[in-house]
Amino acid sequence: MTGPDPFAHDQVGMITYPSLLNSLISLQNTSSGMSSPRSFELARCIDASHSQFNNVVGDQYNTNTYNTIVTNQEPVLGTLKPVDRSGYYVPPCMQGTRQWLVDSIHRWLNDQLAPNILWLSGSPGSGKSTIVSTLVSQLGEMGWLCSSFFFKRGDIALSDPAALWRTVAFDLAQKDSFFAETLIETLKERRVDPTRADIATHFKYLIEDPLTVSLAIRQATGAIRSPVVVLDALDECGSDPSQLKQRQIFMDTLIQWSRLHPSFKLVITGRDQNITPSFRQVCHHIPIATGDLVTPETMVDMRTFFERCFADIASEYSYLHSWPGAAIIQQLTDRAAGMFIWAETVISFLRQGPPPEQLDVILAGAFREEADVIDQLYEQTLRYSFQNTKLLDRFKRVVGAIVLAKTPLHRDGLTHFLGKQEAESSIDFILLKLSSVISTRTTDGQIQINHLSFTEFVCDPKRGKEFAIEYTTHNQIMTLACLKIMKERL
Repeated sequence: MTGPDPFAHDQVGMITYPSLLNSLISLQNTSSGMSSPRSFELARCIDASHSQFNNVVGDQYNTNTYNTIVTNQEPVLGTLKPVDRSGYYVPPCMQGTRQWLVDSIHRWLNDQLAPNILWLSGSPGSGKSTIVSTLVSQLGEMGWLCSSFFFKRGDIALSDPAALWRTVAFDLAQKDSFFAETLIETLKERRVDPTRADIATHFKYLIEDPLTVSLAIRQATGAIRSPVVVLDALDECGSDPSQLKQRQIFMDTLIQWSRLHPSFKLVITGRDQNITPSFRQVCHHIPIATGDLVTPETMVDMRTFFERCFADIASEYSYLHSWPGAAIIQQLTDRAAGMFIWAETVISFLRQGPPPEQLDVILAGAFREEADVIDQLYEQTLRYSFQNTKLLDRFKRVVGAIVLAKTPLHRDGLTHFLGKQEAESSIDFILLKLSSVISTRTTDGQIQINHLSFTEFVCDPKRGKEFAIEYTTHNQIMTLACLKIMKERL
């Protein structure tokens, strides 16, 4: 991406505005008598010494699966402050697809002679996250999964390298009582401070040492099944320029994991960029090929995806019997070339209007090189939905607010960050038109971008063209909105 980094820290005096957004929304809504689904649940406090806002709402961990013999030590484990990942869910693959890839991962899991780190790589939209989501579900059913963490660029907590190992340690303690006992002893004796962003120390005392002790005990007792840890979207960890040093240290700890016992399995997904040679050397690498190199197995999976999705759509319309036909499905399969985010965006777009007309818009797009296939689709669908200047301006203000927020915005607070008053119906209209790329959760009204590739598209003037957001303009809008709410309500 050649445009300005939408996730760089932007400060107003000593305060970083993106992390203020949700707390200001809650304050605005509470003061005006509006109901907010999260109100003061996200109460924040200012840490002036670091110019940022930190959660102070208590321990954010899920105790529903806490079934080890150390349940009376929850307060001690709570000092790890594990990241709450319940709000970010990646759906698994469509049943019956990508199983050949998941099977190859299972073969590696059972191979004690293979490197203990597996790296699943692929281009944006190739389906890496859905594949490991499927794997996580299967490992959970088998009782093998000990921890999973899906990184998310732009989310303060889910992209923080310093949060990973203390969160994984907390998860491992829920599954392995031997690990938990060693970890609790370490925390009680204060050999490590989980509140400090000391990633190397976290790895040694919260991961390496407890795992080593646990392995020795389990080998002595015959219980030798070791933990499996899954990390998704490595490229989205520490993606903020201010976190560069922390990311480097985190990558070093991954190399250290490779020196642990071969039974300690670590599954990682990520793009094939910013990956050091030293990391590549210690991994069992499974690349997901797309474009001209796409495998026959992936093409079969893609066709299956389209066939089932078109069948579901056609079942809702009596006049769409046998629609759109085998030839069109094959054409779309060939055009997708293994890019599942392309296929999913197409299906979402078809559901926004009369399916045959929506399909005509997609088919009217010319074939282009693989690197442009996602950009082409975004450009097509946006141009179809936002054809006049007034709509395009609203589009940019809505998308600008969503993209620049470091924590996910909520629908009831979006209006405060658009730069000028907009009718709620107009905002709903824009979000409806964007529903193939941006979704609003019905459970809590949280707005989220469906795939990082769309953020990169609208933030790069060369790629986004007329749909690219003007970073400086929207940065000022967001800053002034935060200051206005602070002035009126604090």
